[in-house]
Amino acid sequence: MNAISVFPLNMGRWQDLEVLFGPRGACGGCWCMNYRCLKKDFESGKGEINQKRLQEKVEKGIPTGLLAYESGIPVAWISIAPKSEFPRMQKSRIMQTNFDGEVWCITCVLVGAEYRSMGLSETLVKAAVDFAFNYGADCVEAFPTVTGGKKLPPPFIWKGLPAMYLRNGFEIISKPSNSQWVMRKERK
Repeated sequence: MNAISVFPLNMGRWQDLEVLFGPRGACGGCWCMNYRCLKKDFESGKGEINQKRLQEKVEKGIPTGLLAYESGIPVAWISIAPKSEFPRMQKSRIMQTNFDGEVWCITCVLVGAEYRSMGLSETLVKAAVDFAFNYGADCVEAFPTVTGGKKLPPPFIWKGLPAMYLRNGFEIISKPSNSQWVMRKERK
């Protein structure tokens, strides 16, 4: 793998996101809107509506995530934004946290099939944390999937795995279920 470059998503990079997400909009038309709207709106918007919703946020300059490139080709995505951008989290008992300060969240990590198992997810997490801290975040939270030793297909681990966050200095805040943890990295 050649050197990886990581950039914030903006309208100049929108077509690259479309290429990476493909005709299905990443996973079943999600367009990384799962937590950016309430569940009923997310479900009814799968596909073109969710695509337009995300594009509108990008057009307004709202932070949505980062794209990773190898040799100019988009190969991976990480969703990183202020927690206030994820209204569905306010309704989730698992994702409820207490922190005095500006909280940003990682909600999705998508790596192209031919680039998996190369450490790219960890590179993206580091870049996302740096990005959030540069924008004034006091901490970054993540909600990785705990597999219990089972090998799951990539669409089932879209929030990442605990190890990639631990290796980036995140701490476990809670273990609200057998399949998901809450992790946090605070600005030092």
